[in-house]
Amino acid sequence: MKSNHQSRGIDYYCHRGKSGQRRISRHSKRVAEMYTELFAGMEMDPIAELKQGYELGHREMVILKDIPFYSMCEHHLLPFFGVVHIGYIPDISGRVVGISKFARVVEIFAAGLRFRKE
Repeated sequence: MKSNHQSRGIDYYCHRGKSGQRRISRHSKRVAEMYTELFAGMEMDPIAELKQGYELGHREMVILKDIPFYSMCEHHLLPFFGVVHIGYIPDISGRVVGISKFARVVEIFAAGLRFRKE
């Protein structure tokens, strides 16, 4: 969730030009739309993505490697990126979740302001 300070800064940029005159330019609107898209994950629930699974009776560890992510630093508002590795052991029933669901969860967590070390 964005703080008041972050919201005011983006609103200021979108409503004032270099000279400080009140206006909304097409460029500023595109920047605001970009931030809306980049931070869309802040409004999504990653747990909801994991609710659909398959009862396969699988009891061995499932490992997903090299899932790419791109995010924005909460402190500097600069992008950073990397890869995520996920490993889990299915529950007693052997319920597994599809690979695409985990990739979606990574997208949701990345699509928001994050500290680099999180």
